[in-house]
Amino acid sequence: WSSRLRLPDVLLALIAAAGVLLVHDLGYLLQHPYWLDEAWVVDSTRVRLSDLSQTSSVTPVGFSLLLRLVVFGGEQRQRLIPLAFAGLTVALAYLCGRQFGLRRGVSLLLLGVTGLFVPAMLVRADLKQYTAEACWTVLVLLLLLRLESVWSRRRLALLAAVIGVGPLFANADLFVGSAALLALAVLALAERQWSRLRDIVIAAGAAGVVVAAILAAFVLPKQNAALRHYWDAFYLPRNPSAAAHFLYHRLQAMAPTTGLHSVLLVFLGCALGTGVLVWRRRRATALVLPLAFAELVLASALHVYPLLDLRTSTWLSVLAVVVTGLGVAQLCAGLGRRHRAVPIILAGVASAGFALTNTTGVRAHPLPPEDVRAQAHYVADHQRPADVVIVDLSANWGYAYYRGIDPLSIVDSGPASATGFFIRYTDPQVVAMHSRTQASPAAALRTARSRLGPGGRIFVVRSHLAPAESAGWQQALAGQPVTTLNVGPEPLLVVPGATP
Repeated sequence: WSSRLRLPDVLLALIAAAGVLLVHDLGYLLQHPYWLDEAWVVDSTRVRLSDLSQTSSVTPVGFSLLLRLVVFGGEQRQRLIPLAFAGLTVALAYLCGRQFGLRRGVSLLLLGVTGLFVPAMLVRADLKQYTAEACWTVLVLLLLLRLESVWSRRRLALLAAVIGVGPLFANADLFVGSAALLALAVLALAERQWSRLRDIVIAAGAAGVVVAAILAAFVLPKQNAALRHYWDAFYLPRNPSAAAHFLYHRLQAMAPTTGLHSVLLVFLGCALGTGVLVWRRRRATALVLPLAFAELVLASALHVYPLLDLRTSTWLSVLAVVVTGLGVAQLCAGLGRRHRAVPIILAGVASAGFALTNTTGVRAHPLPPEDVRAQAHYVADHQRPADVVIVDLSANWGYAYYRGIDPLSIVDSGPASATGFFIRYTDPQVVAMHSRTQASPAAALRTARSRLGPGGRIFVVRSHLAPAESAGWQQALAGQPVTTLNVGPEPLLVVPGATP
């Protein structure tokens, strides 16, 4: 396959990418309100650029900047960005097949069509960076395949540049990118290609400097105890027996996200793909998956990255499927060597089987039924000058977005939240809760009553309640004539200003 993209390949890649509009319900994605984890992401589009780094605890800065570019589609329009990354992932997977030397039809079926039905991507339609991580993973794989097909310093420099800026958009770049460069270095060393090894070390060093600068500026300063504690259940235990048990069960949990549904099939598929890559002399590409997985296990053991969580390992599921797809495609091509139609037929049967066994997530509605939007809109329509609004901790980010506050002022959350920041409400008629303890509701009510005007009411906007917080509200409101308004899946409370 020529290193230069040809028009038929561009068109087929675009067609494959457009398939995301068929497997996802676009109307649903643009209408369903943002839930908790999305709300703090979308808030990054409303903060001043000088404050953007303060929001990077759980959202890469580059991803946040991309969200600002979407200017159409309504209040939930930013979901178009993860959807675009999902489509681009499929297009790049198809191009991986073409770069590997597969015929267009085989590549489209086994890399493009199959990529549309990876369960991990079907359920990741929310406003998070996980589809971007999958996209970046496949992009690195494509550039590595391209480099191995025809070696050049220019291609190496392009690969290193993509790896260097990767952490701005995808945390997974730290694993995939380092695995790619390490694989190249190991092979050059084993083959005693000293000039090539020198070029690789220089490229890796340059990429490493950029990565280190990004980590130092945007990632490491915003890590906090709350974020590490959130992932406690996904860190590899120190005990070898417990670690083996933990790893096996995490692999079992992740296998369905690849669409292969069992650990055995995932292992066989990845082994086939890796073996084919080695046979076709794409040995560095063959090493990416095992090296990246080993790095992921090590990072989990060091308590710096969760191991095999559906969200943070979406990229790994996609990488496994692409590697498997390359292996199956080569197998189809080998079986149909004497008849040109046979590889297409075999690829069609394989891709159809994969798609039919993974239809559960097609046009699904997986987003949590949380609706701070309905509460915020109701308050905006009914709040009087004497009224005060209490916003609980989990509604902190969504309420600010749906009330249209722009620009947003933020404050460091400290260990109270893994996000690293809270919205600072400058309006004295808004009482923002920054904790979820049982005592928090009573304290918020006291503050709200101290700010009420004559005849004022207290609106209570709540979302994603913690058990202790829920118990605290029941206790604080016991015996009071509270009005419950079912304006959405989560009720809005209206509390009279005077205590009974």
